[in-house]
Amino acid sequence: MLCGHPGWDDNQIITHHAIGIPGLDLGKMGGKANDSFGIPLHVTCHRQFHDQFGKYKEDQIIWLIKTMEKAIRNFAPTP
Repeated sequence: MLCGHPGWDDNQIITHHAIGIPGLDLGKMGGKANDSFGIPLHVTCHRQFHDQFGKYKEDQIIWLIKTMEKAIRNFAPTP
């Protein structure tokens, strides 16, 4: 999670599908980005993101890169 804390019963982790990233055709009206462009967020963090979209919009690409890096480190096969 971006905030660094694990989920708990009343604050589950959900996927935020990236929206409005320049150069990428993501999150059109009435649709959502492919799951490859998903960012794990707590429910409350996800709500905060959408409530303050202008503040966090530009951070999405950094969050996507961090999510992908973590996935590669944790799930890439070792030689």
